[in-house]
Amino acid sequence: MEVNHIWDTNIAIYLLNGELSETAERTIQELMYKGTPSVSIISEMELLGFKGISDEEYQNGVALLSTMTILPLSSSIKDKTIEIKRSIKIKLPDAIIAATAIIHDLSLLSRNEKDFLNIKRA
Repeated sequence: MEVNHIWDTNIAIYLLNGELSETAERTIQELMYKGTPSVSIISEMELLGFKGISDEEYQNGVALLSTMTILPLSSSIKDKTIEIKRSIKIKLPDAIIAATAIIHDLSLLSRNEKDFLNIKRA
């Protein structure tokens, strides 16, 4: 299956917690049917390394991530992250996720679009 989009960590969290609207959940399911979603390795760490996560939540996260492509860090992602961080105020995990989307030419899905508004793809 084709990978054509990357999820911000919050999409996985809202999906696992059942906090997406019916429309959003339907859209996510349609995207998953059309192609394998991806996440940055940073999202894997954020999702599974959340303080206070229960064993059940951890296992649900592992199960969800097993259906996804996990994109590792690379030199090009590191360089793009640095470029983003030097140009706008953004949290490091968000900059890494954005850089991963740009380097892999993927659409980025997030519930916090404002975090990514000032990022240039080029």
